[in-house]
Amino acid sequence: MNRAFEDKHVKFGDGSTEPPSYTSEWFPYGGFYFLRAGWDVNDAFAFMASSGHVIGHGGPFGLWQNNNAVSLYAFGEELLFDHHVTPVTVDGKQQDVRFGLPYAGHIGAMLAKPPHPKPMSARWHSSPEFDVAEGIYSGPYGNPGEDVRARLLGNRIAPLISDVTHRRQILFVKALGIWIITDRLDSQEEHDYSQLWLLHVPEPSDYGKIHGFTPDQIRVNQQEGSVRTTSPEGPNVSLYQIGSAPLRLDTVLAPPNPQGIKGWTTEGRDSRYIEKENYLFAFTVSRIMTMWRGRGSQVLVSVVIPRKTQEEGDTSFRRIEGSKKVLGFDLALRDGSRVTYRVAPDRNAALDLNDLKANGETALLVRTANGPERGIVLGCQSLSLGGKAADLTTGDAEFAEVGNGELSTTSIYTPIDPVRILPDVNVFMDRTEVTMSTATPQTTIHIYA
Repeated sequence: MNRAFEDKHVKFGDGSTEPPSYTSEWFPYGGFYFLRAGWDVNDAFAFMASSGHVIGHGGPFGLWQNNNAVSLYAFGEELLFDHHVTPVTVDGKQQDVRFGLPYAGHIGAMLAKPPHPKPMSARWHSSPEFDVAEGIYSGPYGNPGEDVRARLLGNRIAPLISDVTHRRQILFVKALGIWIITDRLDSQEEHDYSQLWLLHVPEPSDYGKIHGFTPDQIRVNQQEGSVRTTSPEGPNVSLYQIGSAPLRLDTVLAPPNPQGIKGWTTEGRDSRYIEKENYLFAFTVSRIMTMWRGRGSQVLVSVVIPRKTQEEGDTSFRRIEGSKKVLGFDLALRDGSRVTYRVAPDRNAALDLNDLKANGETALLVRTANGPERGIVLGCQSLSLGGKAADLTTGDAEFAEVGNGELSTTSIYTPIDPVRILPDVNVFMDRTEVTMSTATPQTTIHIYA
């Protein structure tokens, strides 16, 4: 963002501009997700792009392959970033959104035009306590640049991989600034998967000008399945990985994308762009890769904990893994807060979070130092606290303890298919019967006058 935009829309501290009444937002047709703890420049923020519409520049070599990729900011700096690369590759291949899908540059991503007249059928929820965002990519995987060249030259194109669906769920605990990102890969065949996170590694001449980490400040613990940065000059990040299959972590210094294109970044701690024409910071990245092999429903949980200093962060992290039915973690923070998370790879298991019991896909329980127990359930048939059952209108809900072991719930929904109004006319005489319908099952349409 430029200085004028920031002064007008981000810095509300002088009282001259009121912040918006909302924080996070989702554009279900375009597929843009903005997740915020608040509107201050130092508040936690994440961006994800995931759409049934093609996202790209329109040229055959310029299409993005980054559906479900996430950029994450905290304490005024970009900690994890997306540089138009596939967040999870399959057998070494990237998303190849071009095949079989029409596109029209950025317009194709932002507007709802045939043949993509429907929003993505993904869960979304935002409250003062939590954000829930879900992205889905079920298109082919290939080698986009090589495939285009082969087609232009009349050569054989390598077979595409088309049996994999990647669903990414983001749970954001706003009060604690913790991100739980769950990748679910469903496939018919066995594949090699590689999840990718990117960290800035500035050129030595740019240290102090832009935020980033030197290679020796990025520490991988293979046994613990974690990555922890240790910069003494700015915000840091801890990353924990838990998988339904054995994982292998690795880091590689590389250009920010496979084409070797260097990019721009922000200057200083106020996140303002360099005010110099055509100036590009030269930087490489540390590519954090988590690799595994499997078929069927594979789950990888990434717990991202931004830290303001080297010392801040968690006090204990206990991973729950080794069972094919349930995996997750128990996290304790320095202020006494606790975060408990369980997920079922097959989407249907008993989820035990101490006093909280659920049956289904996902359950999150948060205990802050001074607040009630709160959390999220996704795809659950039942929920109870201390043996007292909660009323789940849908299988997806935010819940909170309201006393005496009782739970209040707020349902989480997905968009419905567009409502069709018939007859498809805008003029009639006397009277006519008008019907409204949607292809989404179990949907009631209300008309308010």
